[in-house]
Amino acid sequence: MYKKPLISVVMPVYNAEKYLDEAIHSIINQTFKDFELIIVDDGSTDGSHEIINKIKDKRTVYVLNSRNRGNYYSRNRGWKIAKGKYIAVMDSDDICDITRLEKQYIFMEQNPYVGLAGTCIRFLGTEQIIFREPDYEILKITLLRNNFICHPSIIMRNSFLKKYELLYDDTFWYAGDYDLCVKASQFFPVVNMNEPLLNYRISQEQLTASMHKYSHEVVKIRLSQLENFKIQPTEDEKQTHLNLLNRNLVELDKIKNWTDKLLTANNKTNYYNQSYLEDFFNVLVKNSVI
Repeated sequence: MYKKPLISVVMPVYNAEKYLDEAIHSIINQTFKDFELIIVDDGSTDGSHEIINKIKDKRTVYVLNSRNRGNYYSRNRGWKIAKGKYIAVMDSDDICDITRLEKQYIFMEQNPYVGLAGTCIRFLGTEQIIFREPDYEILKITLLRNNFICHPSIIMRNSFLKKYELLYDDTFWYAGDYDLCVKASQFFPVVNMNEPLLNYRISQEQLTASMHKYSHEVVKIRLSQLENFKIQPTEDEKQTHLNLLNRNLVELDKIKNWTDKLLTANNKTNYYNQSYLEDFFNVLVKNSVI
């Protein structure tokens, strides 16, 4: 009888020959052995195909898109065939700590209420470690502003993804991971483990993409979260909200009226921790008032 793997690692690949072999072997050489590695080649035109075909590990599954369909489309395709109890995200140019899957598996087993867990990261080529907020209630509030969960470090509970029908919105080109984390946080706790388990590579392409984090995609995600307050903001209030999150200078009265309105609304819905939300707004207001 076929035994399903405990973890499905999904790695999309597009013209990644420079770092791909190292990324793949950082998964294959994990201390945790009960996994499948689903590699989704998104129509690569370089030597990625040849590198993947050299991998003889029976735990690998190779999926080829007929053409370049995009990062989030490819991740969704991998998720749909994943058999693991958990799904781990992986990029084709990063390097996992050798104990990543083992430690994340243990964490998820010990915290059955958690549906998604990221980790701290270490920037490749440096000693710099980026620590992320571990507390769900605080993290849920910081998601109002941006994604403070390192996407390629994430592990998710597959049963939760199926239960709440969660996939990436592949109409996004850069911010689909932010959108996913926001939606996940609305159904179950999302957290960060307080240990660096991923060596993260920053490329010029990623730096370019990061500028798009303030594009219409992020604006759309930020405004969508106002639904959690059960209010109907005016166009002027929407702009005030975006100015607040971007820390743009705004008149004190306008910004104070807006944050008071959100706090009053949240006091009724109790969606966010009220005390943490007040602290969050206070920090933003100090940097945003004229």
